[in-house]
Amino acid sequence: SSSWSTDSSGSSGGSGGGNFDTSTVSVFTITIDGVNDPPDFAVPGVVSAPEDGGPQTFPNYANNFVPGPADENGQMIIGFTVSNVSNPGLFLEGPAIAPDGDLTFTANANMFGFVDFDIVAQDDGGVANSGDDQSPVHRVRIDVFAVNDEPSFVAVNPPEAIEDAGPQTVSSWATFDPGAADEIGQAAMEYFVTVASNPGLFAAGGEPAVSPAGDLTYTLALNANGNAEIDVSVRDNGGVGVVGDDDTSQVQR
Repeated sequence: SSSWSTDSSGSSGGSGGGNFDTSTVSVFTITIDGVNDPPDFAVPGVVSAPEDGGPQTFPNYANNFVPGPADENGQMIIGFTVSNVSNPGLFLEGPAIAPDGDLTFTANANMFGFVDFDIVAQDDGGVANSGDDQSPVHRVRIDVFAVNDEPSFVAVNPPEAIEDAGPQTVSSWATFDPGAADEIGQAAMEYFVTVASNPGLFAAGGEPAVSPAGDLTYTLALNANGNAEIDVSVRDNGGVGVVGDDDTSQVQR
């Protein structure tokens, strides 16, 4: 058998005899430091602009800013970073995104094509305690689409003809210019000719005409002489698309 006993004097640490076995209460504070969560935003699909369109602005391109969880609702975007532009030579300026989300850029003259680039937003929450003020990367695209440039041609006054000489042909009278270097493969489809003065100098059905190859032809009326002025313009085969121009606006006389 076995037995046990206690010290009634309270030496075992109990609360008997007016003693206490708990300390006074100490107050401690646990602090959880805030950590900035990464922001995010939305962007639309491909945006398009015409070749030679000059400065372009797309308001509110980066939008629907989300600063993070609810406790970060007061944060704001302080800037966007653009990087990894796939074809930087396309641009004279930009692309860039302002803190308000507006996208701006200016393409170089006679340049067009697709350009991809990355966008990252930065908020004002800082990076203390290993926080993150950078959004995920958004890969976006700009389409600068080709626009047909206005064609032109070069010609001089044709050689003089003799009264009653009948049909006349001036080969290669007009030299066609399609426009910018990227349109070098275009060709003249037709020349438009209007007799501006002295139409009686020409036989019926023999009014001046210019072939797509640039040959000038006309037939003189019998017993007619003098000077006649003609207005000439040209149309190429590049089409007009959305905002293109396939017809010279400069009429040569």
